[in-house]
Amino acid sequence: MKTAYTNKFVMYPPRPNGSIVPDTLDKYPGWWGQRKWNGTRNLLIVLPDGSYELWNRHREQHKQYKVTSMMDKSIKEMISKLKKGVFHVFDGELMDAKTKTLKDRIVMYDVLVYEGFYLLGTTYRERYKILMDILGTNEHENETGHKLAFKFNENIWLSEVFERDLPKRFDEAMKLDVIEGLVLKDPNGKLEFGIREKNNGSWLIRVRKPHKNYAW
Repeated sequence: MKTAYTNKFVMYPPRPNGSIVPDTLDKYPGWWGQRKWNGTRNLLIVLPDGSYELWNRHREQHKQYKVTSMMDKSIKEMISKLKKGVFHVFDGELMDAKTKTLKDRIVMYDVLVYEGFYLLGTTYRERYKILMDILGTNEHENETGHKLAFKFNENIWLSEVFERDLPKRFDEAMKLDVIEGLVLKDPNGKLEFGIREKNNGSWLIRVRKPHKNYAW
């Protein structure tokens, strides 16, 4: 059930507890695939006064990243579409330090708090629809050269979900440094309270391409 969120609590974002090899992708019928971007996990916390903060998956504010003027403008454009006077928390990936080809982008995965409510008990399908309603566009970005995400504006993107052809999507990811692999998500999996670093693992699983530096 949705729970009122009236005081800032920085939760851990949903994170897979386990991984599978690509050959077993067909063992999860009905699950969605979503690209995992090669960045730093990011929580965008929108405060009731309309200001915002960027936190990492360890419940710390980003220490190295400094918001550019263009990023600030893009985030504020998104905030302008939200209900005023309440909290919102979005889960995504900050693209800045890990790749040379893509900087100053936030790619959204999920919404955890919306219009003042922590969306506990809601399904990923329900929350992704909220994201589509906020960021809704069928326009793809062109910066990667592969149209990998929906583009809300210059700096805010939305990571697509796929219901079929998951092996093909994984093979595409193998060639790109901006993508670490896929995350499988049960669209009917329900959001749990983010008090543990490895939470919500029952409806998430990673399909990771081999790389010594990938530890997401």
